[in-house]
Amino acid sequence: MAVTHDMIAAKLGINRTTVTKALKGDASIRELTRKKVLETATMMGYDFKQSQQNRREGKRFYVNTDVKFNFIHWWEGNVLGRGQGMLTNLSSTGLLLKVHQTENNILPLGEIGIKLDIQGDSLLRIVPKARVVRFNYMPGQELAAKFDKEDQLSQQKLVEIEVDSFSRMDP
Repeated sequence: MAVTHDMIAAKLGINRTTVTKALKGDASIRELTRKKVLETATMMGYDFKQSQQNRREGKRFYVNTDVKFNFIHWWEGNVLGRGQGMLTNLSSTGLLLKVHQTENNILPLGEIGIKLDIQGDSLLRIVPKARVVRFNYMPGQELAAKFDKEDQLSQQKLVEIEVDSFSRMDP
């Protein structure tokens, strides 16, 4: 029998909604609670991959993974900026990146390529074409980019990335 959010909640004595939010990486859930939920879900044999395969097309995948990033000039291929941040969520059509630090404090607007690396392993190849659609300065720098239609990610790739991000979390 598959492990459900209700079963994890019962084991921990918490609400099912809290389990769901913790597994999605919702910022309203305390870090300690999230870690306990992930640890318990893993211990109980929760199938992270199956739950992600059930997501509908276009849904955001909550990744919450520290990354190094490069923004690449679309036409010339040279690096416009690099830095470190957290990839908070990802969809087939775009991404949301919290920027912690940039090399030159410049973030490009317009069409760019994006390369994200986790601990030296390439998470995404250079995205040939994306465009920055939103940039917030408060309460921290946050960049939203939309991939061009021909460069969108497959659902299979998104599931692989999200499952990998869960496996990297400390229990």
